[in-house]
Amino acid sequence: MNETIVIGHKNPDTDSIASAIAYSELKNRLGEKCIAKRSGSLNPETEHILNVLAIEAPEYIESLELSVKELLTESYQTLQKDETLKRIGTLMQEEEIKSLPLLNANGTLAGVITPGDFAKLYLQEIGSGEISYSKILLKNAVENLNATVFHQGKDTFLTGRILIGAMDTENLEHSLKPNDTLVIGDRVKGQRVAILRGVSTLILTGGCKPRDEILELAKEFDVNLLGFMGDSFTAARLLALARSGSDVMTESPQTVVESTKLSELKKLFSATQYRAFPVVDESSRFKGIITKGDVINATSPKVILVDHSETSQGIEGLNWGEVVEIIDHHRLGDIQTQKPIPINCRPVGSTATLVAEQYFIHNIELSPKMAALLLSALISDTVMLKSPTTTSTDANMAKKLAEIAGVSLKDFGREVYKWTEKIADLSADELLNQDLKEFEFSGGKVAIGQVETTSVDKILDQKSEFLKAMEYKSVENGYKQMMFIITDIVCGDSYAICYGDDSSRLAEAFNQTLQKSIVFLPGVMSRKLQVVPVLGKIFSESV
Repeated sequence: MNETIVIGHKNPDTDSIASAIAYSELKNRLGEKCIAKRSGSLNPETEHILNVLAIEAPEYIESLELSVKELLTESYQTLQKDETLKRIGTLMQEEEIKSLPLLNANGTLAGVITPGDFAKLYLQEIGSGEISYSKILLKNAVENLNATVFHQGKDTFLTGRILIGAMDTENLEHSLKPNDTLVIGDRVKGQRVAILRGVSTLILTGGCKPRDEILELAKEFDVNLLGFMGDSFTAARLLALARSGSDVMTESPQTVVESTKLSELKKLFSATQYRAFPVVDESSRFKGIITKGDVINATSPKVILVDHSETSQGIEGLNWGEVVEIIDHHRLGDIQTQKPIPINCRPVGSTATLVAEQYFIHNIELSPKMAALLLSALISDTVMLKSPTTTSTDANMAKKLAEIAGVSLKDFGREVYKWTEKIADLSADELLNQDLKEFEFSGGKVAIGQVETTSVDKILDQKSEFLKAMEYKSVENGYKQMMFIITDIVCGDSYAICYGDDSSRLAEAFNQTLQKSIVFLPGVMSRKLQVVPVLGKIFSESV
């Protein structure tokens, strides 16, 4: 993966998504290869804004841990399972292939063949005086030998043993069985005995031609009669290689799928002697090969974090990536880096403000559409510039962005919050998860969700559903306390539905009383500035 991933936090809000999109575009225009991604579903507000501006949402990725899909060698040679061993061996030698997938006619994986399979084939035949019992297509034998067909008999397959007629005629007669194939030189008695013993195919080596007597016998008994220019040993070897790959391949080999993670691949390679695994889809269709070298040489994806710097809020598998930059407006979290990196972390109302600022610093022109996207994030995170987190930097940037976008700040703000008209249609679980953030304190792990709306009462009516959802998430994730903040964007106040043993203490910290799991928070609009510090104090004191 050559592109640097620009990504926001889990359960991304508008600021997280917009900042990733805009910062990725800026980096690309500055000559860096970047791509915006997201680590969660779009919330209704963000989806509404992207639809209004006709901007495509970043692709969702579940984890930064590399999977087979990112490492896959797609342009890999394959052959059909019915190909001859000669064709297979030639390709493997020419292309220096250690493991060749063989496919069925419909593209599904039939098996895998390796040089070791060829070695086993020859070891099985050493010293037996015969090559094998096998079913070889006659046309493949003719092709491999570049043979002259003196007579084509009834059998289209070589189904018996392949023997070299190196013994005397008496021993040869005792050795031969019906349907065998005999490879023999210019020995007329031996040739006659073979036909009379019922061989299916007689191959004359050394370039000799059949005597009239032998040709007539071959026709009478309908025996395949072939001629080969080389010696008997070479003929036998080429016949062995006329078998199809399906006779020798390893059937039903160990496979992986495109979603198989790097950690699982490492375990598979450690537990087996395999140097490569075929990759298949859900229908067993072959997709490519993943090799041990691919795993050893895998490089960590580079990532720029926007709108967060805490591991608990970051994408899964963040430890598999290399964080190369952070741009954020929250407290500096616990992210660890391999080397010094640029960090733009300042106390402003939104990350979008800092991203927009970078366009001006680098003298890169903002398009009206990108300015509108950043403005929507700024409006969302500062609640129409009313939040206590709002700074003069945010206010000035909002004016600049509105001018570039060609919109009225007030009218565009209404458009940003237009989605809240349908907020009451969402379930408690959907509302809770759309902007839920985790915070690690010395006294435990806390999760806080928030929604800005004009329909406070309709959401509070779902209190029992919220408490059930919060109970489930607390048990699942080990949260000591949960809060869901419902902010009235008209009045500038909030209500919080609380779940956890410290709910009453939390209410008291705001000089309020907890009433049936709900606490009124007058003047509170900012989770970051007005709620998190209070919880931090409570859960530090409780250690």
